[in-house]
Amino acid sequence: VGHNWLSDLELLKYLDEADHECLIDDWLEQEGLGWVVAKSNAGKTNFIIDMAYHIASGLPWYGNKVKQGHVYYFALEGGKKGIAKRVMSIATAKCELFDKAIGRIHIDRDDFDLSQDGDTDRIIQEMTETRNKPSMIIYDTLSEANQGARENNIDDMKAVFRRLRRIVKECNCFVMVLHHFGKNIEAGGRGGSNQFASLDTEITLEETEHGFSARDTKQRDLPKHSKPLYFQGREIELQNEGGKKFSGIIIEEGEASSP
Repeated sequence: VGHNWLSDLELLKYLDEADHECLIDDWLEQEGLGWVVAKSNAGKTNFIIDMAYHIASGLPWYGNKVKQGHVYYFALEGGKKGIAKRVMSIATAKCELFDKAIGRIHIDRDDFDLSQDGDTDRIIQEMTETRNKPSMIIYDTLSEANQGARENNIDDMKAVFRRLRRIVKECNCFVMVLHHFGKNIEAGGRGGSNQFASLDTEITLEETEHGFSARDTKQRDLPKHSKPLYFQGREIELQNEGGKKFSGIIIEEGEASSP
């Protein structure tokens, strides 16, 4: 089988006919590979679940237009109760967001291993066959999704990122992974620099006095924002149908504050 060479005229025609709408306006393309990187316990999971519900609902994400679609979320860290509480927090405090997203959020807690082809082949087949085509697939976290790979081994992680790219290409969606900073935060996410080079978008969360900020610290084809978004967490009381009460946290847009 030969290569699929494209002429310059075919590329110009593609730009005339292509859908240029973003998944999240000026933040995420419809197709691409990105990660959300932060220190442990900085709010990554709350941030990405909130983003997932905005995509699934089609409601604007903090002033940015959203293209509505299905979100598939691999919750590989933490327990089922933790994820359930985060979902209930959205249902309790952000009712419209929750109601408009019903049927478009899909959560799986089964193991997923990007260090070999089997799970990659299966998710591609599943997404190809389903009527509910993915707009975003989330892996929380990268380290939990590559159990067989050595994080600091360039060849191992090149193979992991090739599989992530294959999922992007064959599922025609945005793939987002959650990742941790290394010991030297200035050096970015844990692992080799080739991982950063593979990304289309990097969103960095940094703790502030009242919560955290979110900044797009890398964009391959979109302009980076000059200012971050600021968020704060708010604790709310939850109650199940049996009357059991417990606490949850939602994120809301906050004000600029210092680290």
